[in-house]
Amino acid sequence: MGLFAISHLVILSHLIIVLVCFTSPCFSFRPKHFNLSTYATHWATAGATWYGSPDGAGSDGGSCGYGTAVSQAPFSSLVTGIGPSLYKSGKECGACYHVKCTKKVHRSCSGKGVRVVITDFCPGGPCVSQSAHFDLSGTAFGSMAIPGQQHKLRNAGVLQIRYARQIPLTQLPRNNQTK
Repeated sequence: MGLFAISHLVILSHLIIVLVCFTSPCFSFRPKHFNLSTYATHWATAGATWYGSPDGAGSDGGSCGYGTAVSQAPFSSLVTGIGPSLYKSGKECGACYHVKCTKKVHRSCSGKGVRVVITDFCPGGPCVSQSAHFDLSGTAFGSMAIPGQQHKLRNAGVLQIRYARQIPLTQLPRNNQTK
C-alpha cells in the first residue's frame, strides 16, 4: 500500500472517529463547556422518580429552556430533571449522565445504564430531601427496565439508582441562553 493510500486511510479513520463522537446527544450542540480533564471516576447513589407520560419526555420545555426539542433527536425523550444538589442554579443544564438500577433494588431493573441529559429542575419532594435525585422522563425511567417490564418498574415509586457523569463531560447550551 502506497504512502498516498495510507494517508487517506488515516484521514478517513479520523473522520469516522469525529462522526461517531459528535453524533451523541451530549455532543450535538455547540458546547457551553467542554472539559476533557474531568472524567467520571465512580458511580454514586441517588434517588429516582419519573414524571410526565409513561412513554413521554417528562414536560415540554423544562427550566433549561429546550422547549419541545426534548422529545426529538438528539434528546429522544431521554431527559431528566435534577434536584438542587446537582442542578447548581442551572449550570448543569445539558450535562449528560449515565443512570442505572440493579436487580437488588427492583426485579424489573435491567442493570444496564441509560444516558440522560439534564433539561429540567426538580424543586420539591424527594428531589430536595435526598442528597442527589433524578426526576426522569417516563421514557428514561422505563429504559432502565428489562424489556417488557417498564410498567412494573414505573410502579415502583422512588428507586435507588446509580449514576455517573458522561465521559468526557460536556454541556449543551440552553436555548434561551446568550453567549
